[in-house]
Amino acid sequence: MESIMVHRVAAWASTAAFAILAAVLGGLGAIPWPEAILASMSVALIFIPSGWWAATVVRRRLAEATLVPAAFAMTMVGSAALRHMILPPLLLLAIWAAAAAAWDRVPERRLPVFAALLGLAARAAVGLGLSGFGALPVVLSIAVAALLPWLAIRRWGRRAAELAALLGAVLPWQSWPLAAVLMVVAILVLGVVGAYRNRDSMVVGWMPGLGAVALLAAALASWPGLGLSNIFPDHGWLARTIVIAALVVTPRLRPGVAGAVWFAATLVLIPVRAPAPEQRAFVLTPELGELTMSAGTGGEYVVDLDVENREALAMDTPLAVLRFAGKDSVILAGSSNQSTVWRPHGLGAGTTWRASARNQFVVPE
Repeated sequence: MESIMVHRVAAWASTAAFAILAAVLGGLGAIPWPEAILASMSVALIFIPSGWWAATVVRRRLAEATLVPAAFAMTMVGSAALRHMILPPLLLLAIWAAAAAAWDRVPERRLPVFAALLGLAARAAVGLGLSGFGALPVVLSIAVAALLPWLAIRRWGRRAAELAALLGAVLPWQSWPLAAVLMVVAILVLGVVGAYRNRDSMVVGWMPGLGAVALLAAALASWPGLGLSNIFPDHGWLARTIVIAALVVTPRLRPGVAGAVWFAATLVLIPVRAPAPEQRAFVLTPELGELTMSAGTGGEYVVDLDVENREALAMDTPLAVLRFAGKDSVILAGSSNQSTVWRPHGLGAGTTWRASARNQFVVPE
């Protein structure tokens, strides 16, 4: 018994180390305190019970190693927007790994509680999306996140609980309070009545596609309410039909084949051009004057402009001049050569989506 307790204490050391790191970063002002607290809660909620039941399992040690990328992102990513996109998916992968190491060792009567803790850990990983909402929407969102995997493990098995924990956490239930109330009532009813039917084989077919969607939703969960049209503006009903067809077909396929089908389905969603956040942003004012940009590479050069009072400007109003290869390229408001990209502003209920004008040039090396 003493040896097992030693292993358990050692298993909890990674949780304590992560919490200390988050506290130090919060104390130094490198990250906001709410972000530090939520990240620590996300890890503790599943790593502590996992360490209790699976302290001596080798996979538990591997799960602890998955905290390293999350800690690296929390420490080294200075941009708040980028960190809010990178950290939640990394935390979800870490808590999934910790849960996977313990599922087979958790006593059967404790599995519903363990599944609920997994849902709460996932909810905490994307908890910044709750900021600015009222108490009732927040409580309902947390309730759905805990109860959905609780129901899934009681009625459909472990794999269903894992998927339910992901989807219950990353979907913006705080934005849909009425739907959240109906969901909580339905979950409680189904949790009391109904028989157990193992659905692992069906869920395994869905896991590659829906799991990837959940990770994408986690990257955007700090800004709830983003319409899919802002992410995939150029994809019509054919792409959506193919994705829905993959949902129908994949439960009937072997896991490897199902993953290949999901990969093929995602090809209809490309090309998707993300913003280039690695470049430093500049505020263009009359006082700024000329400024030296990063060097060209001989390929495409992308300039995004977030213009204030854009609606009040005439279509041919000059906004900026990009000079390269001895020539001036004037960037005009409303040019037909521009495309629109969307970026989040604010967090949680205060999220707004700001449109930026994207201009593309071929700049010599």
